[in-house]
Amino acid sequence: MIHSSVIREQKVIIADSFPFFRQGLSDFLKEHHKLKNIVELNSGIEVINLLEKEPFHLVIADMRMAPCNGIETTAYIKEKYPKTKIIGMSPFDDEFYFLQMQRKGADGFLLKSTDKSEVSKAIEMILNGEKYFTNNFKHVFIQNTYYPFYHTISPNSHIQERYRQIIYLLCKNKKTDEISKLLNISDRTIDADRCKLNKLFNCSNGSAIIRYGFQIDILGDTLLKQKFESVLDSTIKMINEYNFK
Repeated sequence: MIHSSVIREQKVIIADSFPFFRQGLSDFLKEHHKLKNIVELNSGIEVINLLEKEPFHLVIADMRMAPCNGIETTAYIKEKYPKTKIIGMSPFDDEFYFLQMQRKGADGFLLKSTDKSEVSKAIEMILNGEKYFTNNFKHVFIQNTYYPFYHTISPNSHIQERYRQIIYLLCKNKKTDEISKLLNISDRTIDADRCKLNKLFNCSNGSAIIRYGFQIDILGDTLLKQKFESVLDSTIKMINEYNFK
C-alpha cells in the first residue's frame, strides 16, 4: 500500500479537450490528495509527446479528445510505457468505450458524472497497483456477456487464441465446416468450442458471440487479419477461377 505522502509525489496528467473539466478535476486532486505534480493537456498527441520527454505515474484520459482519443492514447501508452497507469473517463454510459479501454489495457474507467468519492477511491486503488472500473459496468464482469474468457482463461492459452479465431471467423460469416478447414481441426471440435462459447455468452444461437466480436473490433485485429485474410483471399480467388471456367 502506497502511503498518502508518496501518493502526493505521484506525477499525473489530465488529458481532456474541455479546460473547465480539466481544471475542476485538477483542483479536486490538489485539494483532496495534495497532489503536487499535475499537468493539464488538451489531446492524446500532447500526452504522447510529453511522455517521450519524462515519465508520469498516471494519465487520466478523456474518450473524445482529438487528435488521438482516449482509446488510441491508451493503446500507445500501454505498448510504449506499460508501467504508466491509465484511467479512461467518458461522459457516456456506454459499454463500447468501457470494453475498448479494457482491451487496450486501461487500469480504470470512470464516467464524468462519477461523484468525487468514487474518483478518489479509483485513483488510490490504481496508484496502489489495483484496477478500478465504475460500478455502472460491474454487470459486464458478473454476467460474462461481453468479456468472459479473457478473465477465465490464461492470456497465453492456446484455447483462448482458438476462441478468438473462431469469433473472428464467425464475424466473417463463416460456417462450422469453413472454420474447421481454416483452422485445420475437425468439425466436431469447432462445434464443441461453439457450445462452450454459447455457454460463456449465455446464448443459444451465437448472436451474442458475434455482437461481442464487433464490440471489441475483432475484425480490426492485425494478427488475425494477417493469419486469415490471405487464406480467405486465395479461397475466393480459387472459387472465382472455378466459376469463370
